[in-house]
Amino acid sequence: MWKRKRTLKEEYGTLGHFLRGDNECHYLGDLYIEGTNFYFHREWRGVKDTAYAFARWLQTWGKMAGLIGRNPVRMIRAFWKYRWLSAYLATPMMVDKWIEGDRGMVLRADLTAIDCMVSDSITTLWREIRADRRFGENKWTDKKMDLRKMKEVLTRWEKGLEGIAWNSLFWENHDQPRSVSRYADDGRYRVRSAKMLATCLHMMQGTPYVYQGEELGLTNAPFQSVSDFRDLDSINAYRDLVKDQKVFTEEEMLRFLRKKSRDNARTPFQ
Repeated sequence: MWKRKRTLKEEYGTLGHFLRGDNECHYLGDLYIEGTNFYFHREWRGVKDTAYAFARWLQTWGKMAGLIGRNPVRMIRAFWKYRWLSAYLATPMMVDKWIEGDRGMVLRADLTAIDCMVSDSITTLWREIRADRRFGENKWTDKKMDLRKMKEVLTRWEKGLEGIAWNSLFWENHDQPRSVSRYADDGRYRVRSAKMLATCLHMMQGTPYVYQGEELGLTNAPFQSVSDFRDLDSINAYRDLVKDQKVFTEEEMLRFLRKKSRDNARTPFQ
């Protein structure tokens, strides 16, 4: 039986349909690679909406790359240790699935909401990885203080609370090691270092607190072995990072404990 031929307009739609991304533009083909959730090509939504969606898609990739770029070595180690994190790479595909068929204001509203979710997820993921003792940042280190970062923190205290609140200022307490050993030189320049830290603290806006022995410039205690420590945080960290996870050697951990253990502030005068 003879079948009527379809006109070009019926087959492919009009130029207006193309510019708007109407359903008549079905000739653009299937969206997904067969058997996957990956786009074979971008969904055509019209010139304006397609450009907007593509820009936000690139923005999502940029944020994800930014997370990796914060510390590539740490992130690669994290992805290797927790292989389920590879699902993170599917985020742009998830976004594509979520907004499929969206146009106009609906598209913009959905992408704005998704962008907030992606940003929050990236922030949370970074914080969790930084807090992971296997390869994140923790207090068990003997690295020297970054003076620039310290100045940024102190400046933020000084300017951020000015005229708003009155700060409590302290270098030491029963949960912190001795400030001279932690931030400065507890050897040849111990006295100068102690005076420098005291001057810095007392010249800032707020109420300074002086912990027992700080006025004398006391230093960290000369612990000789792990068995000398009584602080549970130090003992548990040693067991976790040396015995169980084998992140540090016994010598490394002892060096870190001497630098950062809370027991340094809980000993008699040296």
